[in-house]
Amino acid sequence: MRVGDTLLVYEKGELVPVTIMKIVDTGEWVEMYNVESVERYHSFFANNILVHNKRL
Repeated sequence: MRVGDTLLVYEKGELVPVTIMKIVDTGEWVEMYNVESVERYHSFFANNILVHNKRL
């Protein structure tokens, strides 16, 4: 993701586009997962944000 990219957020039953205004590097280690049980499109909602699995 980059500043200016648009995310889709699920709010009140609708997908709402939200533009990234800034990205802050917190310097913290964050564990990430590739959810393999998501089939076909590899997309799902996490914390109301539409995300996509990276193809390995």
